[in-house]
Amino acid sequence: MAETRGYTLTPESATPDKQMNQIHNERIKLLATALNNLGVGAVLAGIVAPLVSGVAGDLAHIVVWLALGADLIALAQAALGKLRP
Repeated sequence: MAETRGYTLTPESATPDKQMNQIHNERIKLLATALNNLGVGAVLAGIVAPLVSGVAGDLAHIVVWLALGADLIALAQAALGKLRP
């Protein structure tokens, strides 16, 4: 069995190309998770922060935070499109 940064691969999947694809895919998934989490945080900031501060009428700031969150979540989805078979 081959070991690559903590991942144990079975002998039939231990070709260098498959190892590199697995490493690439894990890095892409980590990137997508980070972008998605930032996007969710931005959406929550756009909703919760104005309510807590009492400035819920500031629609421009709310829209900017929601748009930023939506863009980050869309980037996360686009990153997942880069996964290799």
